[in-house]
Amino acid sequence: MIAPEIDPTENERYFSHFHHINPLWRLAASAPIGTARTDGKSELARTEFFNDFLLPQDLGSMLGAAVHAEHDQHFHIVVQKRADFGPDDIRLYERLAPHLQRAVQLNLRLARLDMQCAVSTDALDQLTQGAVLVDVTGRVLFANRAAARLTEANGSLRLVDGILRAQSMSDTAKLHALIAGCGDRED
Repeated sequence: MIAPEIDPTENERYFSHFHHINPLWRLAASAPIGTARTDGKSELARTEFFNDFLLPQDLGSMLGAAVHAEHDQHFHIVVQKRADFGPDDIRLYERLAPHLQRAVQLNLRLARLDMQCAVSTDALDQLTQGAVLVDVTGRVLFANRAAARLTEANGSLRLVDGILRAQSMSDTAKLHALIAGCGDRED
C-alpha cells in the first residue's frame, strides 16, 4: 500500500485491524477490472472502519478500481478526498483506468525482469570460468567474479575506461576485431 499523506502509524493500524473490516474491499472485489467504484458514503458512515479509521484522519470519500488481478494478487488504485466524488469524477477515473492498468502491468513485468536478471547474474557468478558480456565496441556490460579476477593487476585482460583490452595493443586489436565480428552477424 502506498498512501503518501497517511501517517505510517495509521498504515500499521490499518493492516493490523481495519483492513479486515474494510467494507470497501467487498465493493471493489465485486466490480470488473477497471470499473470505478465510489464508497457509497451513507452506508459507509455507519461502519467502524469509517468512524474509527477514516473520520479521525479527515478522510471522507474514496474512489477507486481494481486495475489488475492475477493469481491471488489484486492491485487497486484508490484516491481519497474529504468531499464525495461525483459522476464527473467517476467518468474521469474510468477514462484513466486503462492507463493505470497498463502502468501496473508494465511495473509487474519490469519487476519480474529485474528478478530474472538478478537470478541470472547470481548463477553466472557461481561459475568458475570467466563470463564477460560486452557490446560491439568491447565495453563491458557484465563480468562475473571469475572474469573480474582476469582483469586484476596481473590478469591477462585489462579494463580501460570500461573497455576490455588485452595486455598488448596487437592482441587488443585482435580481441576487438573478434568482438566486432560477433556483433555483425545477422543469423
